[in-house]
Amino acid sequence: MNKNKFSRREFLKLLSSLGLATAFGKLLRFFPEAEFALAKSDTRNPLDEISIHKSREVEGEEKKRLLNQAVGSVDGSNVFKEDKSKLNLENAKAVIHTLSDGNLLTAVAVPLADANTIVVYYTFAEPLIVDEPNGGRLSSQAGIYMLNADDQKITLKSLSINGAMINLDTPSMESRDDPCGGCVSPIYGPWNYYSQNCGSYDGACLVRCCASCVVACASGATPSCLVCIFVWCPVCAMTCCTYWYDACPPCPL
Repeated sequence: MNKNKFSRREFLKLLSSLGLATAFGKLLRFFPEAEFALAKSDTRNPLDEISIHKSREVEGEEKKRLLNQAVGSVDGSNVFKEDKSKLNLENAKAVIHTLSDGNLLTAVAVPLADANTIVVYYTFAEPLIVDEPNGGRLSSQAGIYMLNADDQKITLKSLSINGAMINLDTPSMESRDDPCGGCVSPIYGPWNYYSQNCGSYDGACLVRCCASCVVACASGATPSCLVCIFVWCPVCAMTCCTYWYDACPPCPL
């Protein structure tokens, strides 16, 4: 018998006895395909330089405050223009990540009550440098993602970055040097930076890459599974991107 094969019950017992920080390292011993998922990282990945030092899920009043912040933010309002009663706030999750440089990344994900759709919101305490030569900065973003249950493909339906809606139909740009002008000056312009963003994900890859969500994703990619992945594993999620598109987001003020 293959020594790497063991029952799901034994696997869940292993995870329950380990801290999440060490669980992923142990996971690779038994599921080498998870390592493959991470190895797929593309150089276009805007989160390449991010390293998560520690994470904590928030609950109670703090969670309620972060949910209100996400839904009521400019980015959240831009992408979610429907009746907010469709948001399944009871099954939402919010996680605060401390990055290796001390910066904080707040991740919030909320499923919709009547569809295989979730709203994801990210905000940094200090803007993240996305494309240093052009001065790009990512302060916050919100997106709506839809799961196709048939092929486990997750597709981005709308996106707002730094308070402005992004055109998802923008054709590919030939030059990465300075196609958007860079963050020069709000007075003299131009005031956009070049960015490549993920338009679709491989659901099976997402499930494999996120050890923190193994229980939530036991039955495959589902809205509750995706909520867990996008708040707990935003970095490894980007390694599962199957389509990248070019955009010129605005610089944060």
